[in-house]
Amino acid sequence: MLNVGSGALFPAAAVAIGLVAAQCVASALAVHDRITDVAAAIWSVL
Repeated sequence: MLNVGSGALFPAAAVAIGLVAAQCVASALAVHDRITDVAAAIWSVL
């Protein structure tokens, strides 16, 4: 029973970790795009 439980638990944990990592990457890319936009605006003003 424990083996079956852990066998189902590890893939679920891996999927959850993967989703969290994907969200972190997506938000980091969004922040990076925002920063580059702001930097370009500041650069154009200068």
